[in-house]
Amino acid sequence: MAHACGAMLSCAMTIRIETGDSDVNWTDVAELFHAMAWGERQPDHLRAAFGHSTFKCFAFDGTKLVGFGRTIDDGGYYATLVDVVVHPDYQRKGVGRQIMRTLQDAMKGFW
Repeated sequence: MAHACGAMLSCAMTIRIETGDSDVNWTDVAELFHAMAWGERQPDHLRAAFGHSTFKCFAFDGTKLVGFGRTIDDGGYYATLVDVVVHPDYQRKGVGRQIMRTLQDAMKGFW
């Protein structure tokens, strides 16, 4: 898939990381799970599941959702990273690393 610069992501890309989910299109999240062959997910169920996570982040290339991740946690002591997903066209480009770093940095505030 060609990137806006006309190459297969060979140009420098700017990935925007958002930790809020107010602008997230949950159908895009479901489609990204499907693109990764992680099964069918319902957008409303995903919104509810992510809503229970203390920490979450979403990676965008412009307005296109290209990755996300979240935690399952107890709100204070323990958290596990789950659902770290990066679109196949964006893998091995550092997007997953940005998602992981964002979530790990957020969890440093746990007791």
